[in-house]
Amino acid sequence: MRTKNLTEVFDPIRAVVEYATVNGSITNRECRRLLGVSYDHSVRLLNELCTAGVLFRRGATAGTHYVLANPRLPSKTLAALKAKIL
Repeated sequence: MRTKNLTEVFDPIRAVVEYATVNGSITNRECRRLLGVSYDHSVRLLNELCTAGVLFRRGATAGTHYVLANPRLPSKTLAALKAKIL
């Protein structure tokens, strides 16, 4: 029996994008709770998604939240991002 790789079971990029889609935005704290990762890991993932043009950062310091840069992001783009980041 083949064991599934963790990224096959849980896709953190898709989880962050879906959370931001449903809730309108995502904060670092929400990202950490959603993924169960450290502050540094969450910041790195959110920054990479901003650099890739998936998310847009609004605010600064404690009030920072991230919104989708393009609400109609195609799933092919998400797959390419996952391969690049993970």
